[in-house]
Order: sequence, then C-alpha cells, then structure tokens
Amino acid sequence: MLLDVDAAQKNGETIYPDFKNWLMKVDDMIISELSKVKGLEDEAKNKFFIGLCPNVKACYQLRKKTEDGASSVDELLQQGGFDKVSYRDVPQPIVVVPTKDFKDFNSRKLMFNKIMEAVKDPNLNIIGVYGMPGV
Repeated sequence: MLLDVDAAQKNGETIYPDFKNWLMKVDDMIISELSKVKGLEDEAKNKFFIGLCPNVKACYQLRKKTEDGASSVDELLQQGGFDKVSYRDVPQPIVVVPTKDFKDFNSRKLMFNKIMEAVKDPNLNIIGVYGMPGV
C-alpha cells in the first residue's frame, strides 16, 4: 500500500482522505502494539529460581496479547479493502502574465499578419512557425 501511495504522489495524484485515515490507524496500532509486546517479551525472558523456571504468567500474557493483536490486524485489513488509493486532481490553470516591457514592433505585426493569412488559406494543411519566442 505504501508503494502505491509513493507512486501516486510521484504522479501528482491526491490520496483519498479515507485511505489517509486508515493509514494513520494502522501506524498508531503498529506503534502501540509493538511497545506492549516488547515489554511483555522482556518480562517473559526473566526467569525464576536462579534461571531454572520460566515466567509462565508473562509467557501467557504475551501469547494472549499477540492473539488480540492478530484480531485487531484482521479488522484493519478488512477495513482497508481499497481498490484505489488516489485520484487525479483537476490541473490548475496556467496563467500567463505578459511582460511589462512588451513592445509592439512592426516586424511582429508583419509576421502575425503572415501567419493569419496562412491560417485562412484553404490550400495549406500544415503551418510551421520557428524561431525564438518573442523575436
């Protein structure tokens, strides 16, 4: 899922808000469950009677916690049945602001008129315009 999110963001797509909320729930669950299980693991490693007897209560609590965590993961996976994680946004319009120093020269008028005549000519199929812009 994270690979899909990365690919969508690279393509400039917007992530669905429901999917973002689901991802945050998953992240929160991972962090909280990991800290709880880590604490129980440390407790289960402690032994009694000079290291001869395992801590049975801590092992039992660890097993129960992992079972509960597995059911929580199942619920989140069922909620996360997303077909798509993103959508294409409507592109923002490009605003072209003419430069302040624009001057209308006769040579530009002449070239513009030639292009307009070529556009109106029914015998021409292709019109090529080349050169630097604004020249």
